[in-house]
Amino acid sequence: MLSRRELRGNAGLDALDADSAFALVFLDDVAALYVRRSGPLRPLAQQFGYRRLPGGSSRFASLQAMCASDSLGCSELVGELERATAASPHNAQTRSLLANVAMMKGDYWRVRDQLTLALAADPNVLRAHERLGMIDLEEGRPREALAEFGAERRRNGSLPGLDLRVGQAYRRLGDRQSAERSYRRELDRNPGNQEASDSLVAITSR
Repeated sequence: MLSRRELRGNAGLDALDADSAFALVFLDDVAALYVRRSGPLRPLAQQFGYRRLPGGSSRFASLQAMCASDSLGCSELVGELERATAASPHNAQTRSLLANVAMMKGDYWRVRDQLTLALAADPNVLRAHERLGMIDLEEGRPREALAEFGAERRRNGSLPGLDLRVGQAYRRLGDRQSAERSYRRELDRNPGNQEASDSLVAITSR
């Protein structure tokens, strides 16, 4: 059993995910439990071992790519996420991942539901409020989006991309000066953000 309190960059979790001798059989926000696929715990590994869901974070990007191209594999992942979510009340991370899958599918009701429940389990879920704000923008509620982006900043600081979203909300409100300031702040922190650069050009060339 390994701690999942620090998920990103946890080499122990990533190493066990990559080791075919072990199977992940339980995880929540607190811990991940692996058992050997051989020996006395083999039946447990066979019955409860996750096939798609990792304990660490290094495979998250590949899981997202899989969900974009493999509907069957994505359905299997969702089923495992739902199983893990039901197994523990400390389930903010699995709910956050379910929200990501729903976001890819444009299922905004499910995104909101999962993120609301994730925040109830852990108020500091990374980018949860940002994602809620992005949905508000998509649904034409820029003021509500600004409130969510502000909540994200208070919880997790100025994350890459957050000032871009703030600028987009101000632009929807017709506040070009605030939008321009937000785009410039994003570029000050992240000069390679092409979307922020394009947005700044678009708003200053008029």
